[in-house]
Amino acid sequence: MKCLKKGCFKSITALLTVCIFVFTGCAKEEETQEQAVRTVKTETVNMEGVLNTLSLSGNVTPVETVNLSFKLDGVIDKVIPDEGSFVNKGDIVANLKTDDYALQKKAAEADKYSAQAGVSAAESQYEAAMAEYEAAKYQVETEIPSKIAQAKAQLELTQTNYERVETLYNSGIATKSQFDEISAKLTADKETYQQALDAKGIAEGKLDASLKKVEAYGAQISASTALADKAQAAVDKSVNDLGDTTIYSPMNGVVLKKLFSSGETVAAGYPVAVIGNINSVYIEVGVSDKYINSISQGQTAKIYVYGTNKEYTGTVAEIGSLADSTTRTFTVKILVDNPNGEIRPGMVAKADINISGENVCLVPVNTVIQLSSGSFIFTYDENTKTVSKKPVTTGDIIGDNIQIIEGISTGDVIVTEGQFLLRDGDSVTVENGNTEGA
Repeated sequence: MKCLKKGCFKSITALLTVCIFVFTGCAKEEETQEQAVRTVKTETVNMEGVLNTLSLSGNVTPVETVNLSFKLDGVIDKVIPDEGSFVNKGDIVANLKTDDYALQKKAAEADKYSAQAGVSAAESQYEAAMAEYEAAKYQVETEIPSKIAQAKAQLELTQTNYERVETLYNSGIATKSQFDEISAKLTADKETYQQALDAKGIAEGKLDASLKKVEAYGAQISASTALADKAQAAVDKSVNDLGDTTIYSPMNGVVLKKLFSSGETVAAGYPVAVIGNINSVYIEVGVSDKYINSISQGQTAKIYVYGTNKEYTGTVAEIGSLADSTTRTFTVKILVDNPNGEIRPGMVAKADINISGENVCLVPVNTVIQLSSGSFIFTYDENTKTVSKKPVTTGDIIGDNIQIIEGISTGDVIVTEGQFLLRDGDSVTVENGNTEGA
């Protein structure tokens, strides 16, 4: 029994020894397999600028509006289009009753004809006075000087003859009848000469009088012409006034407001209707001072109009430079094409405008390992060829990337593929051959 027991003990001991060797070999093989170097892909972390979307509510307004008003006071005959109606450039929008303005035109035309008759009469009188003046001028400048010269020459000749006959008479050579004859002729020639001189004075008086007539009738022509011009201006005004009793649309557009109806009295300059051009429209939004400098002209915006239940693309056209005193926001106008007129003024719209945000750390979403204990990312150390498991704090998901708020920094190399089979401290081989960000 003792021998048997001793032999059995040796057999058991040998069996245990074999098992130990077997188990030891298996454990080493498993440890070798677990420590095999894995292949991964990596990229370098960089800071990236993020576009933030600014969502704003606003109203639709026409690109252009015109307040249509009459230049005259009057009673409205009719306002033709209804609110919401489309009108073309040149279409009649409204009329005033024309009776009073037609009478004013007739009266102005009568005054014009009367004034023109006055001009004609003054011109006839002027022509007669001018003829009289020319005749008097001819007498003074030509006819009478000639007569005076002739009378003077004759008088001088008779005076010479008289002196000769007088000498002969005193010498007893000439007879008394000869002396009396020459004496009578001298007296007559003196009277003729004096009459010529007197005629000159009379002619000069007539010339002066005719000149005054010419000037008077010339002034009368000027006055009559002024009256005629004034009458013509009144006629022109009456014609214009008749034309101004009709308002025409200055553009293609839609009637936004109709402010008067037939039979109502309207004052000059007071709006009767409002026309708007809505081939393009503005979406007017208010932007706070925090974001106003992040928006630029020409920037695109995504527009949603609730009334049409459609989305459109707009362009920032105007950026206000003065904040509204009540809302403390700046008005920004976004231009949207509206060729079929389906977007109407007054509709409510939403505008989404992308603005530049701060630089943040972004990594592909699939690089982050989500566990019950938190979020982790494997980083790669090029020197040791190993990875480290880093806890991280995540932020917003932006497209295919996720923001990392805390845990890694710019320049860190992270594992982007193969990370789910890794453990902290594992050795790895980088397949992409470098550590630059993809």
